[in-house]
Amino acid sequence: MLDFLGDLLAEFFSGLVWVAIKSIGAFIRWIFLRRKYSFDEVYEQDWNGRIGLLVVLILVIFLLL
Repeated sequence: MLDFLGDLLAEFFSGLVWVAIKSIGAFIRWIFLRRKYSFDEVYEQDWNGRIGLLVVLILVIFLLL
């Protein structure tokens, strides 16, 4: 039972992290595309997760240096 709860929590937090990264990527893209698309339209498009991950990695690298 405890193993099931641990797996459930791990799955929940990993999904939560991906949603946060995707939201960051959508926000960064929306800054450049806001005249053409609304935030909801940008959020539904591809590449938000990749751009969000790139932004997070760049911030981590700058904090470590």
